[in-house]
Amino acid sequence: MMEKSTWSQRLIKWFYGLDRTLDEYEQHVLDRAGHHITVGLMAYLLLSGLGVSFLAGMVGVNTSLVIWQFTNLGVCLVAWGYLSWAIYKLHLSDIEVTTKQYQGAIKAVLKKSQRQTLVTVVLFQMIDSLSNAWLDSASYWQTFFSWPQLRTLLIFAVVMGGASVLIGMARVKVVY
Repeated sequence: MMEKSTWSQRLIKWFYGLDRTLDEYEQHVLDRAGHHITVGLMAYLLLSGLGVSFLAGMVGVNTSLVIWQFTNLGVCLVAWGYLSWAIYKLHLSDIEVTTKQYQGAIKAVLKKSQRQTLVTVVLFQMIDSLSNAWLDSASYWQTFFSWPQLRTLLIFAVVMGGASVLIGMARVKVVY
């Protein structure tokens, strides 16, 4: 009997568009990948806080914040890539369609990619604006809609959205 899935398993399935029930081995592989990501992110959080503090004293707060933002983006992409690799390795994300269903499947995947990118980008903007407002002693909304924040948001949206669309399109497999 399959246990009820946890919130993290449901989140992973939602984010990667996995619609089917996973067997015990597949669930174990996803859980193990999730644990590796969690441990890695916790270590990164501890070390990045210390690193930003030292860096701010050496090169200034604004420069250290820019470096920290790009490092955060890189860490998010590495974690996302690692979990994507685990899912790809198990062929969990493959969507098998006939040639008649191909166009509809591509449209559905693109729509889902856009929704997921939008949610991720808005959350990233909210968290990033909060840290910048705190460091600059400015209001949250003023920081949220400032040009540097919107530029960072645009870069993140293009990178994350482009990767999401390419991966989504690669998921669709035509079977004969």
